[in-house]
Amino acid sequence: MMKAANGFLAFNILISKIHIFINPAQANEGVCMGKVCLSIIFNHKYNKNIPLLQELYGKRFSSIYYIVPFFNETMDDTYKSRIISVYESSYCFQGYIAQAYDRIKNKQFSHYIFIGDDQILNPRLNENNILDEMGLSEQDSYIKEIIPYDETGSGSLVDQSNKLFYILSAFKINVGVSYLTEIPSYDEAAARCKKHNLRVAKSLPVSFFMNKGYIHPKHLPLTLNTLGINKGRKLYYPLFKAYSDMVIINEGSFKEFSRLSGIFAAMNIFVETAIPLAMVLACESIKYEKDMKKLYGVEWWGDQISQFEASYNADLDRLLQNFDDCILYYHPIKLSKWKRSK
Repeated sequence: MMKAANGFLAFNILISKIHIFINPAQANEGVCMGKVCLSIIFNHKYNKNIPLLQELYGKRFSSIYYIVPFFNETMDDTYKSRIISVYESSYCFQGYIAQAYDRIKNKQFSHYIFIGDDQILNPRLNENNILDEMGLSEQDSYIKEIIPYDETGSGSLVDQSNKLFYILSAFKINVGVSYLTEIPSYDEAAARCKKHNLRVAKSLPVSFFMNKGYIHPKHLPLTLNTLGINKGRKLYYPLFKAYSDMVIINEGSFKEFSRLSGIFAAMNIFVETAIPLAMVLACESIKYEKDMKKLYGVEWWGDQISQFEASYNADLDRLLQNFDDCILYYHPIKLSKWKRSK
């Protein structure tokens, strides 16, 4: 009798696993086949990229979500259950994560990976090896780097008057958000910075403004207006900047990180300041690219993008076949410009 009962139980377990395997919606909702969840963030609604991205990542990550602004189209059920529609500016895409939180959260995940839809991960990385390859423990989160705001940046971090206006004015004028009781005080935030061995920038030096993003005739009026609203160059909250197109948040930090991300989106704080700030305030431990022994990401800007496309003849399969083991990702890879040779 006992053998029969055990056999019946084993049969039911087998059937349930088969059902999950053939039902992608259920596989993505409530049952986690791997320790990590991959979420792909779309700055804009490029729905045509979803099937290709699923082809690239579907066999490597069993739990995938596509976070797409203003999505309201009809798509095949294979993708429909994985798409999360959000309503936010791409300049504040940290708000995408806050809006998607209830769909994504699952205690069975140890980490949540967020990448851009125009970012291609190394094809040898998957849900079973990516944390080990990046050297991340259960308590670790990841971002490429975090830079105190008074330092100058390059690439996507080149400073501009419109970014600075929204960041500084959020703390000086009424932006329609009662944020003071929702985020840590200055002293509490500074203590978190100290925990992460990060310097707190006190003010912006004059040299900070010596680039065309501030002093070009097109930008200078807004620069002066921002400094007027801010009453000078003092920083009234610990602020940072960081390349934010790939971040990994550990499960223990995910809830508070998402909450703060939503608040900073409501305050109109630019994403490349909001995400590193939310990580500093919420995450238990932060690892950076410099901490990884095996991998680093590659970003191209301006004319470099077309030069990189030409070097591979914009052939996506050729790129994937020739991915160096040490490359974590390439960004940006505009999929609409790349062809398949297979």
